[in-house]
Amino acid sequence: MKFSVVGTWLLLNISEINDGVPTFPSLTWGAAPEGVIIYTASGWVSAAIVATEARWRPTAKPHTAADLAVIANHSLAYTGPYAVNASYTPPVGEDPKLGQVVHGPLVVAEDPSIVGTTFMRGFRLWEEGEVLELVLRSSNASSNTSSTLFWERVG
Repeated sequence: MKFSVVGTWLLLNISEINDGVPTFPSLTWGAAPEGVIIYTASGWVSAAIVATEARWRPTAKPHTAADLAVIANHSLAYTGPYAVNASYTPPVGEDPKLGQVVHGPLVVAEDPSIVGTTFMRGFRLWEEGEVLELVLRSSNASSNTSSTLFWERVG
């Protein structure tokens, strides 16, 4: 049976590997991040993730500019079209059962620098389509990071 990513998903956990070393808690999201991702049948995705550590979620009101900077560094939210890449072939060394979902080009984001960009995500559905695994890879001059996010279908 073929399962679909269409639905509402709550974040279960995030695991990271930074330069080949497993990292827990996540350097960005901490030990217990919260998030939701929604894939619509009409081809749109909306995602939001926040850290829950008190040091990254200042609650004093009003927020100072420094508070807002900390919150922004540990939050992610965006919306845009998505498509499942049916012709995707994972690179050598990757799990051959991993599919690919393309988010974007993004039309709204909490970080204006990512509006218009596209994110490629590896994905797989588990537990009769009730658990979604998203795999993110990023590299720059100083590091290579792989993050795996598990989501539970709630709608």
